[in-house]
Amino acid sequence: MYNKPIIKRTAPIKGSFPLDHENHCKEIMMKYMICLSKNDQLNEKCRSEAKNYFECRMEQNLMAKEDWQQLGYGDVPSKD
Repeated sequence: MYNKPIIKRTAPIKGSFPLDHENHCKEIMMKYMICLSKNDQLNEKCRSEAKNYFECRMEQNLMAKEDWQQLGYGDVPSKD
């Protein structure tokens, strides 16, 4: 009836990422969330916890491996 234009959709820049159904990174994620809660949701005060969370997700293949500098965490020390 109506001629609707075809909209070409593109994926997000970083793409989608799988959920952590196996809870591999849940403990680390909770530490990050607690840090945010204690610091008025200010990520800059929880950068170490955020980096640890991203590192866990990369190690578990829950997100693509990225260079820390590219992600904005090049200045944050890695965990032991």
